Amino acid sequence: MNTPLFRVLPTVLVCLTFTALARAQTAIFYASDTTVRVRVNLAPKINPTAQPSAGGLYSIDENGNWTQLAPLPSIPSPYTQFEITIPRTQYNPEHKYQVVVFGFFKNADDVMIQPSHSLVVTLPLVLSIVRDKVNCPDGLTLLARAQVADYNWDRYYEWLRPFETAPNGIATIMFQASGGSDPVNVRAKQVSIITRQSTATVTRNSRTCILTEPGIPNVTFKATVNLDETNLPADIAGQASAAGLSPTYTVSFPKREDFKEDTSKRILERNLDLGVSMTSSVADEEVAATATTPKTILRKRTTRGVLDVRFAPWMDVLQPVIRENKWLHFLTPFYLNANVATGKITKDTLALNRILFGFEGELRYYTSRRWEDEDGNNRHSNPIWHRLKYGAQHASDRDFKQDEFTGKIEYAPIFEALYNPYKFNFTGNTGEKIQKWYGYAFQPRVGFEIGRTYHRDNPAAVIKPSANVRRFYFGGDLGFDLTGHTNFSVTDVFYVRGELPENRTQNYFKGSFDLLFRRGDVTSSGVFLSFERGQLPPFATPPANVFKVGFRIVSNYCKDACR
Repeated sequence: MNTPLFRVLPTVLVCLTFTALARAQTAIFYASDTTVRVRVNLAPKINPTAQPSAGGLYSIDENGNWTQLAPLPSIPSPYTQFEITIPRTQYNPEHKYQVVVFGFFKNADDVMIQPSHSLVVTLPLVLSIVRDKVNCPDGLTLLARAQVADYNWDRYYEWLRPFETAPNGIATIMFQASGGSDPVNVRAKQVSIITRQSTATVTRNSRTCILTEPGIPNVTFKATVNLDETNLPADIAGQASAAGLSPTYTVSFPKREDFKEDTSKRILERNLDLGVSMTSSVADEEVAATATTPKTILRKRTTRGVLDVRFAPWMDVLQPVIRENKWLHFLTPFYLNANVATGKITKDTLALNRILFGFEGELRYYTSRRWEDEDGNNRHSNPIWHRLKYGAQHASDRDFKQDEFTGKIEYAPIFEALYNPYKFNFTGNTGEKIQKWYGYAFQPRVGFEIGRTYHRDNPAAVIKPSANVRRFYFGGDLGFDLTGHTNFSVTDVFYVRGELPENRTQNYFKGSFDLLFRRGDVTSSGVFLSFERGQLPPFATPPANVFKVGFRIVSNYCKDACR
C-alpha cells in the first residue's frame, strides 16, 4: 500500500460491480488528449448524509498494489455526484481503476454506519465481438454498448467511418477451428453499420457487421480480433482483456449451423429412422379331428418380427442459406418408408404393412419479428414458420396387391409458442448453451393427395372403389422431451377418402415412448414402447391395433449438411 489511508480501512468493505447504467451507481471513465476524468454517481440507496470524509481515485497494478492518484474533491449536497480529474500522463491502460469513498451512510435498516464504498471504474462505451444471427448471420458483429445516456456517438462513428470504404484496416483477425488446427489469418472484406445511434436516442447499442474473406467456418471456432487503435477514443473498452481497457478479443463461437439455424435445425426428417421389434407368444391351438385321429389341443409358439424404417439417402440437397422473410427451397430426391411385419396379413397384424417410396420438396418461410427490450438490446423471434410440402410417391401394401401413384401437397406450420424442443438450447447472439431438462413440440398439418390406383388384386367388393385417388387429411404431432433421453410423442391423422363412397373416413393414431441410451448430434439409439391403431394409405390391408416394444436407431449421417 502506498498510502496510509488503507491502514484505517474498516472491516466492512462494500465492493460493487455493476452494469453501469446512468440510473445505477457508476464510476465512468472519460479521456481527452490532456486529462482523464472519472464521473461518479452514488445511487440514492447509499444515502450519504454529509460530505465524505476521505477517499479518492486509485490505480491497481498487475500485482494488486493500490496507488492513490487523486483525493476526493469537494462534493456539493446531496453528496451523490462528483468528478475526479487527473493528467493524461498518469493514466496507464494496463492498470485497473477504482474509486473509494469514506463517509457516513445509512444501511438497509436506516442505521448510521461509517464504511468505505468502492466503485470499479468503467468506460462510457464498451465494445465486444458477438455473433448476431438476425443482423449479421455470415459474419462477426462489433457490438458497441453505451454505459451512459449522454455518450457522444459521433466520436465512435468518426473512428468507424473510414473502414466502410477500406474494411481490411479495421482489425487483424484470426480464426482457429476446434480440434487443435493452426490459426488462419483472414481479412475484413465488408464493414457495414447496422444500427446507428445518436446522443438523443434512448437505445444504447450500435451494431456493425464485419464480413471476412475467407468466411465464417462451418465448425466450432475461436476468433481473435485486434481492432485498429488509430484514432480510437481512449474511453472505449474491450470486454475480454484483463484490465478491461484493450480492444483485443479472443472469443469462442459454436459452428455456423448451431448458431444461425437454431430455429430450423433438424426440422427436416432424419436420413435414417429404423425401428425393429420381435414378439413371441405361446397359445393353445385346436387341431380338428380326422378320420384316423381325434381332436387335440397343441401348445404352439408364434414369433413375429416388425420393421419400421424411413430411409432418405440424400436430404436437403439444395442446401439453402437460412434467411428470414424469404421463401426457402428444400429437396429430398428419394425416400423409402416401410412398415412391415412377418407372417400372414390378417386382422391381427402387427404393422401397417405398407411400402412407400418417392420424393419430397418443401417451401419454407420464416416470419420475423424484431424489437428492443427495456435495456435496449435487439431481440427477435419467428412467431410462425410456414412449411409447404409437396411431392409424389408410390404406395402399395406389403404383398403388392394394391398399388397407386399419388401427388401431395401439405401445409404444416410451426408456431413458436408451441415449438420448443429439447435440442433448441442456444441463446440468440453468442451461442451460449442453456441446458433445459424439458422440451415440447406441436406441429399441426393439413393436406391433399390426388392420384390413381393402377393395380388392385383384392377380392371383388359389392361396391367397387374408384381408381381415382382423392384424399383430404388433417392432424398433427405432439411431443414432450423429458431430459435429453426420454420422449413422449403422439401422432393422430384423420383421412376423408373420395375413392370409396361407403368408407370415406379413416383414422390413424400412434403413441410412443422413447428411452435413448445415446443421444448425439449424428446418431441416437434406444428402446421404444408404442401403441398403434388404424390405417394409412393405400388402406389395402387390415388396420393395425398393436402394442410394440423394440429397439430404435435414428441418424443424420450427413452431419453438418443436415438440418
